[in-house]
Order: sequence, then structure tokens, then C-alpha cells
Amino acid sequence: MRERKTQKNVPMYLLSVLCAMAILFATTSGALALDYKQMFRQEGFSAWATWTEGSPDDYTETFLNVTKTNAGTDVYISIYADSGGTISTLTGYLYTTDKILITNGKLKRAVLSPVTVELYDSSVVPEPIPGPKPMLMEDITPIRTITIEAEWTGIGKAAKNSYRYHDNNGGFIAKYRSTSLHRQADVTGFLDDQDLGWADYGGMVSFRDASMQMGDYGTIPIVDAK
Repeated sequence: MRERKTQKNVPMYLLSVLCAMAILFATTSGALALDYKQMFRQEGFSAWATWTEGSPDDYTETFLNVTKTNAGTDVYISIYADSGGTISTLTGYLYTTDKILITNGKLKRAVLSPVTVELYDSSVVPEPIPGPKPMLMEDITPIRTITIEAEWTGIGKAAKNSYRYHDNNGGFIAKYRSTSLHRQADVTGFLDDQDLGWADYGGMVSFRDASMQMGDYGTIPIVDAK
């Protein structure tokens, strides 16, 4: 095991809040019902870590994020490398309903079981741009396939955050509420047979989001597709 690094104090990402906000605004358009009402609730857990190694001339940064909700678990990993000015970025994503992330207590501990993820060159991963023949993921060959596993142990005190949003626009009402609990963490991990050692940054967050949109026909904002 490598020498443990002193973790830097950096703000945690509110990934869950941003995702829920995106869902809120995406669902407030295009409704055509007289008594329209839509509700959305989600709760879950997210853990992330960043490992860095090397020198300015030969540098590697590995980022891992795992998010678990009632629907399943998402795993995202990116590996950025700069070797003498030659830069490459590999990214991979996995969704599964298998129980690969085990959590314990209020952000005390989390364990990601070994999972296999295909990595792609981010410079050729297709963007969601419409066209006569859009590129599909099946058209791209993975650069490599890796196995990643990690363990988080909470350190310090957990911090609670909350956010509320309310809008009443001509009879259309939109409400959003989010509460989250954040805690920094010591993180260790393995990528294939490589011991990543202690992460430079790491944290865990549990979240609970709820949104509601309601209104009558004629008051609900409609966004034309172009």
C-alpha cells in the first residue's frame, strides 16, 4: 500500500441536485392535459474519488463516480494522461441493477465490488447531434476494458445541505426541494492489478429530491421543438 496522502479540502459536487434540476426543467414543457400534475421523487447515494500521480511531464488523473438510486447503479470513470505533451482521455460508463455498491450507516463506509467497464477515446465518442446517419456506440471499438473497485471511509463531520425552488407563472406551479448529506472520505482503489493507493480527493453524499409541476390547460408553458 502506498503512503497515505493528505486529502485536500475541496467543495463536493452536488451531482444529484444538478441531475434532479435537469429533470425538473425537462418535464415542465410539452404537457397537454386540462388538470396537469406531475410529481417526481428520488433518493440515493453517490461516492466519488480522484487519484493523481506522476510529474508535470508525465501525469495521470483517474476519476471515479458511483451513484446508486432505486432504479440501479451508475458507474463513471475517466482516465486523463499527459505524457510529454501527448494527451489522452479515456472514459467509460456502466449501468447495472446488480448490487455492486454496498453502503453502511450515515456515510460511514461504502464498498464498490469489482466491476468491468469498457473505456473509449473521448475524442471519438459520439455526441447526441441529429444527422442523416448518427454515430452509435456500436460503431466504436473500446480502447481497453478495465476492472475497477474502491472503498470509501467517511472522515470528519457530515454537512447537511438543502435547496428549495418555487415558481408560480400564470397559474402554472413548479416546486422543487432537495436535501443532501455530504462527507469527505478516505478512498482506496484498484484498477485491474494496479493499486491506486489513497485518493487525493474523495467524498460521499446521500440525497433526496422531490419536484412537482401542476396547472390547467393553457397555463402550462409549451416549448416548441426546433
